[in-house]
Formats: sequence, C-alpha cells, structure tokens
Amino acid sequence: KADLVYGLTAQDMAVNTYCAAKALDKPYVLGEHAPFPWPGRVLNNLQKKTIEEANAHLVISKDKVRQIMLQNINLRNWYYVGNLVDENQFPYKPVEHEKTTFVIVAANSFYKNYDMFIKTMNILSEKAEKDFSVIVAGFGANRGYSKNADELIEKIKNSKFAGKVEFVPSVPRNQMADLYNRTDAFVMTSIQEGQPVSAIEAACCGLPVFSTRCGGVEDYVTEDIGRVVDITDCEKLASYLNDFLNGIICFDSHHIRDKVVNLFGKDAFVKNVSFVFDKVLKI
Repeated sequence: KADLVYGLTAQDMAVNTYCAAKALDKPYVLGEHAPFPWPGRVLNNLQKKTIEEANAHLVISKDKVRQIMLQNINLRNWYYVGNLVDENQFPYKPVEHEKTTFVIVAANSFYKNYDMFIKTMNILSEKAEKDFSVIVAGFGANRGYSKNADELIEKIKNSKFAGKVEFVPSVPRNQMADLYNRTDAFVMTSIQEGQPVSAIEAACCGLPVFSTRCGGVEDYVTEDIGRVVDITDCEKLASYLNDFLNGIICFDSHHIRDKVVNLFGKDAFVKNVSFVFDKVLKI
C-alpha cells in the first residue's frame, strides 16, 4: 500500500529503490549522506541511471550535489533539506568554567584529520597570551570507523598543548549536550563531511563553529555563526581561535542556536522533507 519508495543512500540503494518503485508503479526519492562515491568505488551505468531517474533527491548539503554531479550524474530535481537536530535534546544551558574551552568531537580517522587539529592547537599554544583548555571527544567511539585511539592519545600527549587536554573517548548520546554546554567553541578539522551532525548539535547548544571547508558547514556557518577556513589551513584556523580567545571576534549564543533551530530543528526538517514528498505525490 506504499505511495512512494525512498532510498536513504543513493549509491547503495538506488537500484533496489528503482526496482521496488517499478514493481509498485510508484515514484521514488533518493537521499545521500555519505562521501560520493565512497573512496575507491566506481559506479556502474545501472547505478547512475537509477540515480538520475529518481523523481527527487534529498541532499544534506550543497557540496553533496557537486560530489554527485562530478560523476557525470545529472540530478534533475534536488532539494536541500540539511540534517536534523532535535533542539529539545540539545538545549542551551552553559556551565560556568574558568578557562575558554575548545571541543572537538570526531572519530579517529583520516577524514577527520586530527593531525591538522594537533598542528592548529600547537600554533595556538605558541600564539596565545590567554590560557585555554581543550576537550578531545569521540575518538574511542564507533570502533569500526575510529581506530588507533592509543596512537592519537600519544600524539596529543607529546604536543605543545598536552597539559590543557581532557580526553573523552566516548559519550552517551543523552550526555552530548552536557559536554557541549561546558565548552565555549566547537572545532572541526575534517577533510570531508556530508552535513556534520556534531557541528549542528554544538551550534544548537550555542557554540560558535570553527571549521574547515569540508562540506555542509559552509551552507550555514557565516560570520555570525563561526569561521570557515580552507582545508589544512592550520595558521588561519589558529589565528581565528586566538582572536576568539582575545575577544576580537565574539558571538551571540542565543542567535547561533536560533539560526540552527530555524534551519535544522525538528519542525524545519519535517517541513523540508514533507514538501518534497508532497510535491512528488502532487498532494
């Protein structure tokens, strides 16, 4: 009794979604959140055909459109829906603390680029006149993806900011907001992202986002939300963090939260996705 068939990840599910839609004589919609294509993967003509022929595509970032179309795939009807944050799960409830605290939440993988994070914080340690602390979180979670946690810890222990670090290998989902609310700014040094959930959740808790131009963040991180630097630009990122430490650049946490909720909160996400489905179904 389905009215529409939806495939969550186009490169993996397009063919099956297409076949189900044809069998049911119904339209189909595809989404994509992963790197496109997955590194080392080559898409065949059937995959490309079934992606192209979808009635609509939900994209989590505008960079994702670029990634897909670079594979000679014509996305005829794509709609930017972003990613979802549950604003009730991520309230703005800051906790007082003595030092400005930066937080990174990332698995330990090549694409999260902890090497850049370490270089950036080393530069900041040399530049900064004001003291700061750092929370490194999430590197021990998602063990199929995050690897060699001991090596990462050892690198940071040998860094110039070693005495400023708190390691949090993993955090239960229901405690993530507490983590964000005892920090002052979110840092991300990734090479590639879709629409990183951690950055949106941190911003929902009022944190400014300092990130590389890795995909997704540039859709909403304007100068009232944070700063975006080119991939691997440690010097620029460290300079922005130092300006934040010194109060040269400031942010309104309530504004950051409001902007992110308006773009990616529950009501906005339901509205965005429902609009596409209703349009395809001509409701």
